[in-house]
Amino acid sequence: MPAHIPSGTFQQHTINDVLLILNASDETYSINEKFGFSTSVGLVYVEKLKLEGSITLRGKKLGIFCTEVDIAPDTTIDVSGTQGEPGLGEGTDGGDGGNAGELWMFVQRATASSLESLHIRAYGGDGGRGGDATASSGTGGKGGNGGNGGIK
Repeated sequence: MPAHIPSGTFQQHTINDVLLILNASDETYSINEKFGFSTSVGLVYVEKLKLEGSITLRGKKLGIFCTEVDIAPDTTIDVSGTQGEPGLGEGTDGGDGGNAGELWMFVQRATASSLESLHIRAYGGDGGRGGDATASSGTGGKGGNGGNGGIK
């Protein structure tokens, strides 16, 4: 994620397992393929937001709260779960896939047409491959839970 210098209109803080980004300036804040965070939850509160590219946040929770949003064509936010680890050793089970993350998005000045170019992916992660065996044993892992979708 690009570094921003804290100022009277921009602050970024990590509280427990939540990254909080606050930008009250008229300058547009961009989220693109370089955006990421190490916490399990990221909350972005900005006036103007630009979304572009393929934004991948495996199993993370992302909240976007803004007044205006500009979405580039074919923009994707992917919060699908992580893939399970393969089984290590003869006949061992593969690991379970991770649950999908969540995306919360509130745009004060949005229209249906302004959101048409945004694609959201929230699939459960694939289960890991079972370990090789000479006899029949070991199974692949279970896939993770998918996300819940909807527009309110």
